[in-house]
Amino acid sequence: MPIGMLGIADFLYRNHINTEIIHEKLEKILNKNFSLEKYVKEQNVNICCFDLNWHQQSKNVIDTVKRLKKSSSNIKIIIGGFTASRFAKEIVKKFKDIDYVIKGDAELPLLMLCKSMLGMKKINLNKIPNLVYRNDNHVIENKIRHQAGTNILGKISYANFGLIKNSDSYLRLRKDSEDLKKEKCIYFSAGRGCSETCLFCGGSRYGQQKYNNRPLVKFIPVNSTIKSLQKFSEQGIKIWNSCFDPNPNLNYYSHLFKKIREKNIKLTHYFDCFSLPSEKFIDDFKKTFTNDSCLNISPETGSESLRKHIRSFFYTNEELLLRLGHIAKLDIRTSVYFSTGLPFETKKDVKTTINLIKILRKRFPKIIIYVNPIDLEPGSIIFDHQNRFGIKSSLKSFEDIINAQKQPREINFSTKSFSGKTILKNAMDMRLTRD
Repeated sequence: MPIGMLGIADFLYRNHINTEIIHEKLEKILNKNFSLEKYVKEQNVNICCFDLNWHQQSKNVIDTVKRLKKSSSNIKIIIGGFTASRFAKEIVKKFKDIDYVIKGDAELPLLMLCKSMLGMKKINLNKIPNLVYRNDNHVIENKIRHQAGTNILGKISYANFGLIKNSDSYLRLRKDSEDLKKEKCIYFSAGRGCSETCLFCGGSRYGQQKYNNRPLVKFIPVNSTIKSLQKFSEQGIKIWNSCFDPNPNLNYYSHLFKKIREKNIKLTHYFDCFSLPSEKFIDDFKKTFTNDSCLNISPETGSESLRKHIRSFFYTNEELLLRLGHIAKLDIRTSVYFSTGLPFETKKDVKTTINLIKILRKRFPKIIIYVNPIDLEPGSIIFDHQNRFGIKSSLKSFEDIINAQKQPREINFSTKSFSGKTILKNAMDMRLTRD
């Protein structure tokens, strides 16, 4: 689930709203006869909130909402998350089973909406920030006036696992595994937003500003992050994944890692680097986390000119090799990620990427290398301006995304200079990982 979901649930709980998080797929793994519709009725649930953050879950969310509404027509349905924010007006207009969409940060708007619907406090809908709803078949979009600041981010808990049904099993899930015997793992990032814009990223500064009205990056205060990490460790969580590196030149992680060492918090950490990590960051990382920890680096392409054109946090191949050399010297596990089907990618760029991968494999045999086809992410510049980037795609609206998910996955490529299918074949021929 999206990282902020547990924080939202904790915020409601602290404000006297009885709240529970259910992972439907997990419940069916544990009990094949589990019925969400039956459970909602048995618990006398008034309001169901769905995260629609990842566009890949769009059809699943809509189908589940329809099932619930058919079973319990009086239940109120609220959805939120990045994809919901991007298509909020269309969703409220076309999908009548969904009563409300909350755009951007949801903590305060959701609390106000719940209090209003539960009769705890009379609040006019037009006074609730970030809310999109219907009024006499007209779609009303309230302004996005709420962004969670440190006054909220520093107080809510991301470790209140008692709010998750079967939390012990949930914490053993992986994105690619249903093996509930794995060690407990948490996905947790120390803030929200991004300082830069990569053309293909739905969560970049462009999308954050346009759809969440988030102009600035917000970090969770270091002391609050430490409290969360301590609670993770106390509850038997040994693996921490994070994907939040928007201001590489700040000293946030230096201070955080120092505090982790001082508090003697023992964790394996998988850290996604937006840029090249500095040697100081690498040294601190090595001193702070277990030997199973891993740094993930994403140059995207071997072509420096293409990399400079499509993504921020630019670095040269020589800089990449030098930094990987420092990482290898400290014997830190590393994964390097490339993408294919990038905007403006040419056959020459693909060959350059293949050559760089060969160099990496020769110099650093322990590194794991991935090559993945790029997604056309809602909220990214290339999704919103497909004609400008020469992209031929059937995906323009939320309804298009749902219809595409009824069929086997279709990969959507830029066609500016080179056939996406040929690029993908090259990527598959390179083979993506060591296994």
